Amino acid sequence: MRPIQLDRRTFLRGAAGIAVGLPMLEAMLPRTAKAGGATQAKRFVISWGGISLAGYGVGGRVVPAETGPNYTVTRGLQPLEDLGITDKVSIVSGLLLPWAEGASMPPAGRSIEFHYNTIAPQISGTVSGEQQGSSWVRTGNGAVPKGPTADHLVANSISTPDQVFSVLAYRVQPASYLGTNQINGNVGRMSWRDNGGELQAVDPIVNPLSAYQSLFTGFTPPDPVEAAAAELLLRRNQSVLDIVERRADGLVGRLGAADRQRIEQHLYEIRELEKRLKALQPDIVGCELLPEPEEFPIGDAIIEYNGNGMPYSTSAGYSNEVGRSDVLADLIRMAFICDRSRVASLMMTEWKCYMNMFNFGGWQSDMHELTHGAGPEDSVADAVGFHLRLFGGLVAKLRDTPELEGSMLDNTALVLVLEGGWGYDPETGSSGSTHSTENMACFIAGGAGGLRQGEHIRAVNKHPGQVVLTAMRAVGHQGDLGDLSEDLDELRV
Repeated sequence: MRPIQLDRRTFLRGAAGIAVGLPMLEAMLPRTAKAGGATQAKRFVISWGGISLAGYGVGGRVVPAETGPNYTVTRGLQPLEDLGITDKVSIVSGLLLPWAEGASMPPAGRSIEFHYNTIAPQISGTVSGEQQGSSWVRTGNGAVPKGPTADHLVANSISTPDQVFSVLAYRVQPASYLGTNQINGNVGRMSWRDNGGELQAVDPIVNPLSAYQSLFTGFTPPDPVEAAAAELLLRRNQSVLDIVERRADGLVGRLGAADRQRIEQHLYEIRELEKRLKALQPDIVGCELLPEPEEFPIGDAIIEYNGNGMPYSTSAGYSNEVGRSDVLADLIRMAFICDRSRVASLMMTEWKCYMNMFNFGGWQSDMHELTHGAGPEDSVADAVGFHLRLFGGLVAKLRDTPELEGSMLDNTALVLVLEGGWGYDPETGSSGSTHSTENMACFIAGGAGGLRQGEHIRAVNKHPGQVVLTAMRAVGHQGDLGDLSEDLDELRV
């Protein structure tokens, strides 16, 4: 039988225009590429966590004392060992996010106020704050960057006229957990794009079911009759795979052995994810786009915005972030397999995070207050470890996903940046503060572009955005990150 050649953007189409994306198959690669070694697609993930490294260097609770490979697993790094990925995740410590001194603002710096102000320079390489007279001050929109963020810069770099990649923008913490427990707004965003010269915010998806629908079903065919038929099929809770089953059977019979194995595994995993989503809430129609994630109820606020504390409750301020993150990680992985996207932003927690830590470590406090003495140093290490549990979950999934001659992690760059470090606070003039951007640390994983894996690297006084830029260039970005033009050679083999 003559081998078939498939377009890279091939879909299985079934009744009413419903479609399912396919993974990378040898039949989609150019003949010359298969003969001389295929060019691997590369992926990029940027994550954010609203936590500082309080107690940096005090007992080595997060950052190991020694550098190089085989670093000591501290309390904060324990989730990496539990997931078996310490050889895949590198720690970059000693970083410095600079701040304004009077009217002087360093590139990708911040005004002296802490909260709101540290996210934009790290994810966009632009300054945070506004100059007023002889000084720089934080504005109400301090979390808004002055230019597009790393995710959209990468997506634009790797897209071609024939294949444009959109960004998967997801968020794990669904609400602020304070005051009115707001869900939307700049506090919960980390993705901005250039829309014809105008900076446009991209709201993240927090409902895993909605994210699933947008990835794997052609829910709105252009023909109104087909659209109505598609909605009817999906409202009946019929599996997307059942709808395209005949087309899938016909395709599988025409593929080579390796491609058959890949597509059968891919279709199996889609069906398993459908089952998992439906099991979360049997009453929800599994294939219907819903405005709210009923299978993951949003927890109540844990503290009043104006500082008048509500009575502490172990059940408030938590929305099963661990389970939610695991499903979103599945979606990112499957989107990468299907080549529906190659870029994702994953906001784990918001800045000044008020998530209840009772459900992760047993600490009776929100995460932010742990950094201000509500718990011992171990509790802060556990808060950092919470983010590494989520970050590491995605790393492990990509490591366990075969791709051609290796794993998907070999061709991915993932980076996790945090809100703060530990040291001098220019706003108050105090030392040993959690409101500091001295001694910051980032986490980077994946082997794309020859990135070092499983090492502790000290990059004293380097900007954390340089770690992000290094990951961006590892997957093919040719430009800068805002005002940052130098990446870190020490992160490459």
